[in-house]
Amino acid sequence: MATVPAFRWEAVDAQGRVKQGVLEAESPRAARDRLRAEGLTPTAVSEAVARSDWLPNVRLPAPLITLTTRQLATLVQAGMPLDQALVAVAEQADDARAAKLIAAVRTHVATGEALPMALARYPRTFSPLYRGLVGAGAETGRLADVLARPAESNSRLYHLRRFFYDCAQSSNPIQMQGLKTLVGVSQIVLGSDYPFGSPGKHITGLSKCGFTADELRSIFRENALRILPKFKS
Repeated sequence: MATVPAFRWEAVDAQGRVKQGVLEAESPRAARDRLRAEGLTPTAVSEAVARSDWLPNVRLPAPLITLTTRQLATLVQAGMPLDQALVAVAEQADDARAAKLIAAVRTHVATGEALPMALARYPRTFSPLYRGLVGAGAETGRLADVLARPAESNSRLYHLRRFFYDCAQSSNPIQMQGLKTLVGVSQIVLGSDYPFGSPGKHITGLSKCGFTADELRSIFRENALRILPKFKS
């Protein structure tokens, strides 16, 4: 059974006092009708999820995304409708951020928005690759099977992102941007030994790879200091 949407409301009672709260209703109109039935004059009604402006900036850790995706895949493979599966995953989530995020995705899906579009509202958690796989699965009717692939992919990325990558011998823009996309700038360092060429050459090469000034600062210094904090001045 699908969960009834929640709405935040503001209304005025018979004495002119402002009241606020949250109630469940099938639609904003149904929420207003319910408030009027209770003797209140509604002045504002909006979906509760609309107040969660911080959600698009949330980035769930890869292991948590993997767990959530596997749970969703299992429920969909068992024949549960997507809307109900999202509700179940949100209710089972131990992490409050994951629960709110999945509940928000479910709200968008319940209004008729395609799952990939709903996921695109939260790009820091759901990558373009993840959304692309989900979109392909939805279009071909194999969503349950495809959902298992992002889970496996996220598990591998989690392990890859635990290492640091020395770029002293590479200043190829395509390779560097690919590495940045795969593991993030935080895992890229510039080695301290240069068996071939000069340090200046590698630094100049990396400066032409499309990194921002802050990203280059992290690669040249800050990331290494995270590994060897005793060298901080």
